[in-house]
Formats: sequence, structure tokens, C-alpha cells
Amino acid sequence: MEAPASFAIHQGTTERQWGFADSVEGYARHGIRALTVRRALVEDYGSAKAARLISDAGLQVLGRVALCIAHRK
Repeated sequence: MEAPASFAIHQGTTERQWGFADSVEGYARHGIRALTVRRALVEDYGSAKAARLISDAGLQVLGRVALCIAHRK
């Protein structure tokens, strides 16, 4: 069993530059072994397809995040 990743990235960090598949492939290429995924990106890409891509890239999902913005007066 591999040691846990010491660094993870949230897909929102690169969302403007990379789509879902590009981000997973880019993280793996740059040695990032773990990520938190944006729920909307996973849903748009397809859950089963996303899980397969992440697994094939050797990445670990540490969490799933939904973007919530509260409006305060």
C-alpha cells in the first residue's frame, strides 16, 4: 500500500485552464497524487467515466466539493 499523498489539489484551482479530463491527466503528469473534485465537473463528465479516469491516472480522491456562495447583506 502506498503512503498517502502529501499534497492534493482542488479542481477549482485549474478549472479555467483545464476541463475535467485535462486536469486529471495534468495532475498525474506533474506528480500530484490526490485531488478534491468539483461535483459539477464530475456530473458533466459522467460519474463512472470520471472514476475510471481518476483510477487509471493513479490518483486518489480526498473529497468532493460543491461550490456554495452565500450572499450576505
